[in-house]
Amino acid sequence: MYRIGAFSKITSLTVKALRYYDEQGLLRPSARDESGYRLYSEEDYQTARRIALLRRFGFSIAELRDVLRGSGSDDELAVYLQEKRSLLEREVRRKQAQIDALEKALASFSQQKGEDKAMEPEQKTLPALWVLSARFCGAYPEVGAHIGALYKAAKGSACGPPFSLYYDEEYREGDADIELCLPVREGTRGAKRLAGAKALSLLHIGPYDNLGPAYKRLLDTARAQGLNCLSPSREIYHKGPGMIFKGNADAYRTEIAVPVRPAE
Repeated sequence: MYRIGAFSKITSLTVKALRYYDEQGLLRPSARDESGYRLYSEEDYQTARRIALLRRFGFSIAELRDVLRGSGSDDELAVYLQEKRSLLEREVRRKQAQIDALEKALASFSQQKGEDKAMEPEQKTLPALWVLSARFCGAYPEVGAHIGALYKAAKGSACGPPFSLYYDEEYREGDADIELCLPVREGTRGAKRLAGAKALSLLHIGPYDNLGPAYKRLLDTARAQGLNCLSPSREIYHKGPGMIFKGNADAYRTEIAVPVRPAE
């Protein structure tokens, strides 16, 4: 039997840690001497080795409790280690996605000064158009899934960049009211006429996930000019991803146009 000091040395677990594991019910000493000092057995040593191994791989106290309760052999322990590996791999992928998002955010900061100079809102008249359209309720990235079908239906009669109409006044998650439109020549089967409108417009250069500041600039300009913004707003995709390849998102060119009228 080993007293706690010696047991600490042979297991590379601090005395503080051993006391904590005792309190948590993970590694209780097999006995105590007449003075109440903890005494650890060979079996306790094997448990301590397992705990040290599992803590090294980031197992939480709750996970340790599960593993120690459910693994009586090395083969059973290996199953838990494989599960932990899968969890860590998923965590690595999640962290990498966060890093990628941070990289985009950092890149957008360096772009914004140049983009702000390009994003000068202007009043313009959106002409009446004949369009093929697909209206759906869903997430914003789903727009791309409908473009191919519209081009196929157009059968070569497309005559302008596709655009989306957004009927919601607010940002929505997963249930936005969207109509994707493709300008086509008059007489195209299935086409409808979209009326023109007075609008406040600006050109956004860069990824779609950085459109928020552009919308803010439009809304601020409308307020300063005494204009009311109307629905649906429009995003015109002058340059974006192709049908197969996404291309360089930093070079995407998206015109945002919001119908306006003088405030009463």
